[in-house]
Amino acid sequence: MSVAYWRKTGMTQRLLLLLIISFTLVLLVAALMSSFYLQREQRAIYLDQQQAQVEQLVGRISKHYEQRMVLLENQAILLASSLDDLSRVEVLLQAFLSGQHFTDYLLLDAEGVALLDVPQVSGRRGTDYSYREFIREVMQTRQAVSSGPVFGTVSGLPSIFFIQPVKNPQGELVAMLVGRNGLEQEPLFESIRREFDVYGGRLVILDRQHQLFITATEPDLILQPLSRRQGSLLLEAVLRGETSGQVRAQDGRNWLYAHGDMSALQWSLIKMAPEAAVLGPFRVLQQHFLQMLLLMFVVIALLTGWIMQQMLRPVRRAINQLHAVLVMDKQDYEPLDAGLQDEIGQLLHAFDEVEALRRQQVKTKDELISVVSHELRTPLTSIHGALALMRPALAQQHYSQVAELLEIAQRNTGRLTHRVNDLLDMAALDSGQLSMAIKHQPLQPLIQRACSEVQCTAAMRQINLVQDVELEPPVLVSVDAERFLQVLTNLLSNAIKFSPEQTRVVISVASQSECVQVRVCDQGPGIPEHFRNQLFKRFSQLDPSDRRMHAGTGLGLAISRQLALAMHGDLGFYPNEHGGSCFYVELPVMQDNNSQKGSHKADARCA
Repeated sequence: MSVAYWRKTGMTQRLLLLLIISFTLVLLVAALMSSFYLQREQRAIYLDQQQAQVEQLVGRISKHYEQRMVLLENQAILLASSLDDLSRVEVLLQAFLSGQHFTDYLLLDAEGVALLDVPQVSGRRGTDYSYREFIREVMQTRQAVSSGPVFGTVSGLPSIFFIQPVKNPQGELVAMLVGRNGLEQEPLFESIRREFDVYGGRLVILDRQHQLFITATEPDLILQPLSRRQGSLLLEAVLRGETSGQVRAQDGRNWLYAHGDMSALQWSLIKMAPEAAVLGPFRVLQQHFLQMLLLMFVVIALLTGWIMQQMLRPVRRAINQLHAVLVMDKQDYEPLDAGLQDEIGQLLHAFDEVEALRRQQVKTKDELISVVSHELRTPLTSIHGALALMRPALAQQHYSQVAELLEIAQRNTGRLTHRVNDLLDMAALDSGQLSMAIKHQPLQPLIQRACSEVQCTAAMRQINLVQDVELEPPVLVSVDAERFLQVLTNLLSNAIKFSPEQTRVVISVASQSECVQVRVCDQGPGIPEHFRNQLFKRFSQLDPSDRRMHAGTGLGLAISRQLALAMHGDLGFYPNEHGGSCFYVELPVMQDNNSQKGSHKADARCA
């Protein structure tokens, strides 16, 4: 796939292609993992479970025979005091036999000759058993012994013999009590076989010494010698010494096995099962899983394609609208923001913001033209009218009337100069080229000077201008005196302009250790809630129409705040609790010039 082709494809096609590649890799990795790693883990889990079960069975069988030996020991102790009366001993043995713990009992003398047997078997009494290795071991060690599987001399049946020495009070061997368990009737093995018939699997108990099946889940193997085929499979696994693993039979099938040893009996318990049977359900589950994964991939691919179409529909609409607005100059722009919170929603919101900014710029331009036209037209009309009336007045030598007309012309010329200066200040602040002569100087004289400049206007509107600026000791600020006066004069002029007659405007000072706040509070109508966030924007006026009651360009507060910021201060407002509004200018306080301390604060605004 070439880079050029990739660049020509759309986002939906790219995403679908990446999705196909990703799912193919996921499917391949899932198949490999399930085939190797997961099957190995499943095999290991199965072997661990079987090994735990085998160890439990080994412990169960060992405990069973240990209990038999302890029981026989207790019975031998009971017989020790009755050996002089064999009839009594026989009665005791009959009672022991009723407990069904042993198949039969045999009492031997110290030389290994049978004295009694219960139940009685013809030809067994008087038989010399001293040739049996386990009998000789008891005669030599005077300790209890158990045999492996042996075939009885008279009965001819495979059995396990438990032998307990019977001693006199002096500790001498006087007899031996033998308890026989016939393996063909062992109830424990029958119970184990029934359990494995329920839980599945194949179980065998091998006698390694005699190459004999002690028991098995297959009835035809019980107490049968190992064949060559069976021995090569089972004994090979046991002799390797591995507790669990895998062997391959002659028919080519793999078998999983777990085994445990019973050393005292020289038995091995082996639990085994074909690997195909163990892993068969897992492999079926694996096939279903891969099929479901493939189906999910198809569904997700279709769903992803549909979702991408829906997600990109607003983007396409945005492209068409922007093309229509920017290239074809259409004005019927519809907002694109559909309430989405993702990246596409942010992009659409950005498109709307760009269009809103463009419309705001157009609106600002129109407002600027309207405001400037209105503000310039009114004084120019007055000047033109005054000059027009001045000619006949001069001709008739009415000099007092001429003076009044000149005053009107001068006043309106000042208004024009003020409006032009506002526009020039705004341009200088935008370009960063406004020059300021910032110096340390007392605050109170500056406030008094600003009040004197607007005192006449306040008197004309019957506004009481109140000064509350007694500062002891004097407060020094670092400002451009003329620009600071411009800010204060603008705040005072606005307060007087919007205050009703017979009210007052209060200018006060709140001084702290690091900053000082000059406040101008009026008793006017206040600032509506909806207009407060636009108060310091350029050309913003509560009534922008040509028929508004109060003249102005809407630049005064915007320029004043820019000037306050340029002098490392700030300008803000808050509603007056007694009605009206309070505007404040906040500036950092300077130390005395003689101390030269704290001058660095001029470079940091008040917090």
